[in-house]
Amino acid sequence: MRRKKVIGLVLAGALGIASPWILVDLLGLASGKLWIPFVRYLWTSHGTATRDLPVNLSIVLDGVVGAAVGFALALLVASLSEESYLLRGTTFIICFLLSAILPATLAGQYDLVTFFLLTPGVVVFVCVAVGTFWLRSRRPIVRNVA
Repeated sequence: MRRKKVIGLVLAGALGIASPWILVDLLGLASGKLWIPFVRYLWTSHGTATRDLPVNLSIVLDGVVGAAVGFALALLVASLSEESYLLRGTTFIICFLLSAILPATLAGQYDLVTFFLLTPGVVVFVCVAVGTFWLRSRRPIVRNVA
């Protein structure tokens, strides 16, 4: 039983460390495959530049991708075992933040840290991940006694 908890924490930490790269890769993929063709479509077919739109759609796309990735990774980590959702969630979020902040901080690029942490996709990612862990912890555990 104790070994299962340790394995769950190690996997939560490993996914937390890998999640900034997963998030950035999927944000880049979404902007390359969805955003750029959408802007090209607006420009050529309607003569509309994205700066003329009332809503900055790139922020919406970043938020949607951040929410999807945050939900998927948090649900994966929360589903590793039945106990200690909040401990694994805390481990996941702390490892995510350390993995995102530490390289730029050690290089002295504090503006890059501020930029990354205030990006809408990252803020939504953290909020959705925390919410997913909280909702998963509220789920009643029904044990099979048969």
